[in-house]
Amino acid sequence: QSAQNDDLVSEYSKHMGFDKKQVLDVSITNNVMKVSIDECSFCGSFKNDKKRSAIAHKTLDWFLDKTGQKEGTVEWYNKSQTRIMTISGNSAQADILTGPSCAIKQ
Repeated sequence: QSAQNDDLVSEYSKHMGFDKKQVLDVSITNNVMKVSIDECSFCGSFKNDKKRSAIAHKTLDWFLDKTGQKEGTVEWYNKSQTRIMTISGNSAQADILTGPSCAIKQ
């Protein structure tokens, strides 16, 4: 990880109220933000549609505000680098796509 990525991890984690250990990496390239997470620590949140949607929209808003862009994409990856969620669009209208759910069974 570069120092810039560490700063993004810290900034994003603080904004979202996450523990630093929950967010493994954050990178921004053009209009795409990639977030790698410790999926197990988010398992309950990502299984709950309302919580997942709230995390997605709050992250997209933070990303757009940070970059000054009108539209963008945020992708979440687990430790295995499998994409588990994507949100694309703008603050007013965004589409969320989810991938495989957490490996931990309830």
